[in-house]
Amino acid sequence: MRLQKIPKILGRKLSINPEELDKLSKITILLLCGTVSFVVLCFISQITDQKTISDIAFGLIPEFLGSIAVYWVLDSSIKQLYGISELPALPLEDFVDDISSAKQIRILETFTDLANNKYLHEKFSEAVITALDNGAEIQILLIHPDSEGAKQRDEELKAIGINVLDMIRLSLARFYKLQDKLSDKKGRRRGKLQIKLYNASPAIAMHMCDRDAYVSFFPVGKRSDEAPNLKISIVTTFGRFVASKFEELWIHQETISLASHMKLTVIVPNDKEYYLYYARSGDKTPKSFYASCIFGDNLLNYLDQCCLPQADPIKVIAEGKSSLATCKRLNKSADKNQAIALIQKKYEWDNQEKHAKINSDPIIFTIELIDNQIP
Repeated sequence: MRLQKIPKILGRKLSINPEELDKLSKITILLLCGTVSFVVLCFISQITDQKTISDIAFGLIPEFLGSIAVYWVLDSSIKQLYGISELPALPLEDFVDDISSAKQIRILETFTDLANNKYLHEKFSEAVITALDNGAEIQILLIHPDSEGAKQRDEELKAIGINVLDMIRLSLARFYKLQDKLSDKKGRRRGKLQIKLYNASPAIAMHMCDRDAYVSFFPVGKRSDEAPNLKISIVTTFGRFVASKFEELWIHQETISLASHMKLTVIVPNDKEYYLYYARSGDKTPKSFYASCIFGDNLLNYLDQCCLPQADPIKVIAEGKSSLATCKRLNKSADKNQAIALIQKKYEWDNQEKHAKINSDPIIFTIELIDNQIP
């Protein structure tokens, strides 16, 4: 074990990747064994005759070669048995390369450069499309930006200049655009791409392709993808444990779909549903939203009627929960501009996208939830 630490130290100094480091470790051990054998033979040659040396050499060589073979087989077998190796950081590019040919992909994170890094996001999107066309199932589970767990992680990384809440929202906006890109005009999605948000303290990060997964924890003051990662096999005991944690969060009652977070549903009296783009109007008013879309006459007339004094509350679904709400149309330019800026930021729209989604001069309503839910 001490001999194996030598190449690891060299590997860190020379920035050698884990696979090369593993090979270097084996070669170093074999060279040391060979050197020791050579020194022993030289020593023996000083105290005995040449024939004895030949006999010893012919006896040692098969034993030495046999030891090499046994070591090589056992080393590989042990790694296969436990299915664990340590990496200095998450190799996201390698993970993206594996996606195209995988049949099951799972991602568990707070936020990710698979969305936030432009280059990686383009590669990831292409790999996702290829995988879905090949029949893959892709499940992505990110933390809800309004959860206590997200706020705690934001505090932990604030010291190194990372705004976790903004990073999460950027990941959600770009993944939502990817989902939209993979949907046809009737809203039917291409392939099995599912994205959900969990509401819990983050315990582990996982990036899985079929039977292999990269797993990390959440160290204080360091991103999980920049911290050491374990490459594991899902068929091992530890791998099954990690997979079970993903599944627990995936089916948890507080977990919601990304679409539930990104769209506000308004239900009109004939039970027809309309979807609005929306953003929270402020952290101090968590039940108040600015909402907009390209309104048809039916929905616009209905909401305008609901703005009148003594009007009945409207039925909405926000963050996956049904509720009653009041609504009010914004008319002041300053209020409208503030609302438009918040909505545009949430979805990461440029002006052209804003025009396509809510119009160049959109109509904005304030939707305020009432405490009691719809029975």
